[in-house]
Amino acid sequence: RRIGDIVNGSSSSLAFISNMTSLNTLVLRNCRISDTLLSVNFSKFTSLNLLDLSFNNITGQVPQTLLNLNSLGFLFLGNNSLSGSLPSSVGPMLKNLDFSYNQLTGSVPSWARNSQLNLVANNFGA
Repeated sequence: RRIGDIVNGSSSSLAFISNMTSLNTLVLRNCRISDTLLSVNFSKFTSLNLLDLSFNNITGQVPQTLLNLNSLGFLFLGNNSLSGSLPSSVGPMLKNLDFSYNQLTGSVPSWARNSQLNLVANNFGA
């Protein structure tokens, strides 16, 4: 099951996906979403393989529960307003991540060396 590219003309939240827990692909790039990732309990999305929420106005931190999904292989959250540090661990399938053009801080986690990871234009320490 797949949901992709819904634009309703005004900014919206992620709440409408909360009950779509059987999705394996969710692509909502440039959909004027203004929300935090904490507004959705991603731990219920046990089949999710690809999540693309790039080019929105998503704020706040990246929840550990999202990165720990066992089935998630691709996570694209670039060009948002995410802040804070990245979680300390990722799920076994998660190998391709994009957090570019956010406001993330802290240090780059150790799991980054085993991933294809884009962190361009953030505020990570050396």
